[in-house]
Amino acid sequence: METYYGFVSTSEDALALFEACRLGYKQRVPRRLSDAERAAIRSGSIFVWEENESGMKRWTDGRSWSPSRVQGCFLTYHEWEGRRRAQRHPTFHTMHGFNMSMLPASMAGIHGMPSQPIPMGIARYGHFTGGPTKAGSSQVQYGFPKENGMLKKALSIKTNDGKKLHIIAYYSKEDHARRRLLTPTNDPNFPKLVVPPNLYPDMSP
Repeated sequence: METYYGFVSTSEDALALFEACRLGYKQRVPRRLSDAERAAIRSGSIFVWEENESGMKRWTDGRSWSPSRVQGCFLTYHEWEGRRRAQRHPTFHTMHGFNMSMLPASMAGIHGMPSQPIPMGIARYGHFTGGPTKAGSSQVQYGFPKENGMLKKALSIKTNDGKKLHIIAYYSKEDHARRRLLTPTNDPNFPKLVVPPNLYPDMSP
């Protein structure tokens, strides 16, 4: 089910993959992955899909990931031990009375913990992120980076005819550092394509 085995480093790499799929040189993912296909995801697995064609608006792989960070035109994630879950928390406007005495005993005395009000979701252990959203609901990440876990890059765009395209790319730190994974633009076996202007208005070739 992989669209391509390698790495996407730049917007040019992403456009090359989108165009190769459009022209039939590479295959987009037509449906959600099965459990066996999820288990087969490896460093270098890259998947391209279109929302209406696949019936997927959101990619699921059964793994836990850190909150996203922006890296160029991509969002990046680190694989984590633990799971993200929604929790109810007071809104920012109702947290002005929060102080250190309200923290669990396990967190008391942690170096660097602020004594001022904290408008964040608080985890009892590990790393935590999050903050008040609608009606005081927060997304809180419980966990810590997984030893030898993978990283994931994601990109979503619209074509000029309204199609919603997505790329998900998995890789390991070691494979990336040692340049073991080729990109579409430096892979001698990848078709050399000229991307039509304005076909992908969110990204300029």
